[in-house]
Amino acid sequence: MSSYLLKIELKSDMCVSDGGVYNSSLDTDICHDEYGFPYIPAKRIKGCLRECAEELREWGMELPLEEMFGKTDRYGSTAAIRIGNARLQNYEKNLEYVRNASGNPVFHPQNVLNHFSYVRFQTSLDSETGSADPTSLRSMRVAKKGLVFEAQIEMDEKYQKEMEICCNAFTSIGIARTRGLGEISTSLIQQPKEKEECRHAAYVPGAVRLDYELYLEEPVICKSVNGGEARTLDYIEGSKLLGLIAQELRGRRKDFMEFMAAGELFCSNAYPAWEGKRCVEVPATLYSIKNEEDSYVDQLYPLPKELKEKQMNRMKHCYIRMDAQGNLKKGNVNIEERYHHRRPEDKSIGRVAKEVSSVKEADRGETEGSQFYQMSSIEAGQSFRGYVIGSEDQIRQVYDCLTVRETFYMGYSRSAEYGRTRIRITDTSCRKEEKKVMANEWIVKLEAPTIVYNDRAFYSTDIRDLDAEIRAALKLPGDIQPEVKPFVCYTSVGGYNVTWGARKPIVEAFDKGTVLCYHLNCPVELELPEILLLGERVSEGFGEATLRVVDTSDSSHAVGSVVSFGEESSSTVAVIGDSEFAESICDELFEDYVRTAAIEDVKALPDKGGRNCSAANGQAELAVLKTPDARPTISNMLLMCMQSSSFADISWMTEERYGKKSDKKKEKLKIADTILEQVEKRSTGLTDSFCEAFKISRYSYDTDRCKWLYLTAYLQQLKYVIRKKEKHGKGGGQS
Repeated sequence: MSSYLLKIELKSDMCVSDGGVYNSSLDTDICHDEYGFPYIPAKRIKGCLRECAEELREWGMELPLEEMFGKTDRYGSTAAIRIGNARLQNYEKNLEYVRNASGNPVFHPQNVLNHFSYVRFQTSLDSETGSADPTSLRSMRVAKKGLVFEAQIEMDEKYQKEMEICCNAFTSIGIARTRGLGEISTSLIQQPKEKEECRHAAYVPGAVRLDYELYLEEPVICKSVNGGEARTLDYIEGSKLLGLIAQELRGRRKDFMEFMAAGELFCSNAYPAWEGKRCVEVPATLYSIKNEEDSYVDQLYPLPKELKEKQMNRMKHCYIRMDAQGNLKKGNVNIEERYHHRRPEDKSIGRVAKEVSSVKEADRGETEGSQFYQMSSIEAGQSFRGYVIGSEDQIRQVYDCLTVRETFYMGYSRSAEYGRTRIRITDTSCRKEEKKVMANEWIVKLEAPTIVYNDRAFYSTDIRDLDAEIRAALKLPGDIQPEVKPFVCYTSVGGYNVTWGARKPIVEAFDKGTVLCYHLNCPVELELPEILLLGERVSEGFGEATLRVVDTSDSSHAVGSVVSFGEESSSTVAVIGDSEFAESICDELFEDYVRTAAIEDVKALPDKGGRNCSAANGQAELAVLKTPDARPTISNMLLMCMQSSSFADISWMTEERYGKKSDKKKEKLKIADTILEQVEKRSTGLTDSFCEAFKISRYSYDTDRCKWLYLTAYLQQLKYVIRKKEKHGKGGGQS
């Protein structure tokens, strides 16, 4: 596979929307990430390229359409071309800057978004009256003309010529393509193969366990039984990694089937990793105290008297880890929803049309193939950890295939927008000797959903069948019958067999977090394995369990405190001078800040006099502005501001215009000088106050330009105030 860069330059404003509602004040918004950077979804690019290929085929050009973009049927082949989201040029550099300035108000997502886009309004007109139709006003956010987006494409070099032809035909994208929006120019650039830096842990000879970390560079979809693509699991199933390993090894070994069957290869589920540690499901024994979210109670131990009367609720689904101080650290995986639109077969229709289900609907003009749907996925930017256990040969082969490159694709919709992950091997270890202890109390916790059969070969969720599975794994003699106290969670599990092209049966199972507490009157010798594998389909991540010896009489473990992962960081001071991107955003915010300061100073004239001026000066200035020549002078100065963007030039122009001997000209010059003098005083220090308000440093703005901005806003507000007073008969000049 070779890597290519698809460069997309906007020749006009563009609106690529996914139907999501990010801002209730807009009817149509563009796609943007959590930091405010706009992007073009890969599925949209792939769909447009496919349309171009279909048109070229209709014109007689032979293109391997199904090979390149995949078949559109339910069990179609995987596309040979893999497309990523189109991001802005220098996206990684700017994103890193915004992340480092986390919490700073300058880089609020809305400010970043406004830097790259703006809002357009449109309405429809009544053909008879020529006026706007009622309720027809619509607002649409568009990305600014001139922006350049870049998308990564991976494909075999044999498709390069065909893809270049499709790119030449790819000239528009997004909404209102026939009304001036979305005009683009594209180019395909082959990328040199870069040598990836090895960040994997060294292989230990004889290792039977491999620990890995997944970093999601794109959202990943792990379909759940309930909801299909509209709902995803919040962890990476072991079957996903098992499938990836099988795909990599299939072409390397002729004895692939025998190799996979030799010694059970167990791929655990990958659960979220925070602070470099793998977290697990909260045990069903933990309860939260009502109105005390920072504390928890463990039902395994006797409760203190003061807690027995309080209401307790089982802790909701979350992932946890116990820190060195005994605090329970918990957190949740971020899930996002993305909306997609499949256009009708009739490409002249650019909206979602109702699907045809009858001849009558077809007669009414409905079209086929239209679909508007949403996909739930695990949000990008998160890390997950898991491990693989197998024979020495298997782990050696797994290590080799996972280190051949760092980027892999997992989950559904891998050919566009979803599934790009970076895998890093964190450790390999040899088999450890199992410890043996004498204990009369222990617990077994399920770390993954567990599928259990009963003695009649039916799927079972009976505690007795799970207990029998645990006893067999621990090799407990039949004459030892411990007392079992269960804390049970249930779930439904399924799956998909790619070879058969069919779903696996959906069955009820014990969910992760289930705890079984065992008690014996007399101690018994127990082996303490690192993990227990229980039930069926353990190679796919099911059946992972852990055993821990406990002393339920020790009430010191009954109550603990809860701390959440990922608490928001406080606002940081951003250094602006190092980034052209940051300077551009600050310039836009500062200009708004200056205009707002000018308006507020005009409002403060009667009482406080405004910025850097006393109330007495404000009253004197107001007296000058109440003269009959004030309004025409202000209007003339506004025209000067339109003709020149320099404060110094405007000072010179007023002197030239009003520096005459007539009394009327002298009066107007006095008004103009008063305004210019006050503007110079009030605009002083605006940059410093802006930096202090927005917590930034090393930012500067042209002093003359700042005065001109202040003067323009100041004059506009003065004109509005004088006109308002004239209208209400409260004084003011004459025109």
